[in-house]
Amino acid sequence: MKKIVIFGFPHTGTTIMKSIFGHILDVYEIINEQLFIEEDDLRKAESMNKKFILCKYPYWSNHFMEDRFKEYYKIFIIRNPAYVYSSLNKRFSVKQYDDQGYRLMNNQVPLWKYSDTVRLFNWFKVQSPLENMMTIKYEDFFDNNFQNIKNILDNIGITYTDEIFDNSKYENYSVDSVKIPEHKPSNVKHSEYRTWQINQPFSNNNIPGSVYLLQEQIDHFKSCPHIQKLYTLERKVYINQ
Repeated sequence: MKKIVIFGFPHTGTTIMKSIFGHILDVYEIINEQLFIEEDDLRKAESMNKKFILCKYPYWSNHFMEDRFKEYYKIFIIRNPAYVYSSLNKRFSVKQYDDQGYRLMNNQVPLWKYSDTVRLFNWFKVQSPLENMMTIKYEDFFDNNFQNIKNILDNIGITYTDEIFDNSKYENYSVDSVKIPEHKPSNVKHSEYRTWQINQPFSNNNIPGSVYLLQEQIDHFKSCPHIQKLYTLERKVYINQ
């Protein structure tokens, strides 16, 4: 059975990618976030005659460099930081620099960690030092009828149809204990909001008019060479609404 792990950074589209893969009959999708595929997961997948097993972890981990991940297909996702941190600001109810929400967010997803993730993404994209490593930007998910995602599926050897991109035909879960909400929850109710969100039609949610950022974040994005190498960040993206 082939193993797949999806990772990157919070709010970069890892759950969307996991959901798309989970629509495929031959794929066993582990719902909750976890770094490793456990023996119990493998037994469940084998009992269902699955050919692939998939897990998702929201961050880069140095464990991915270890021999135990050599046999995994590794999918590394990143997204424009303006939209990542706009979404995080809303999730943590950040109103200003160094308020309670900002401090809580900075403990979990500090700016330096995003920058270092982008540094690694750039390196793997060019050097490809790991076997079975694939990189993709969130912004490239949707191009040409999801062709870049199809390329990844083809590289892994997964059989699929275009139906997997029609989200209306499926129920998606990001946490196995959370039911799909009937109505859009508040962003601060993260598990419920994320579960609601991944059951909407798949589309690019990078919408400049909805961006909410702090000046300190903008300054960091524009001064980080790793971010600037991957994204040419135009001023109009940062108009706070």
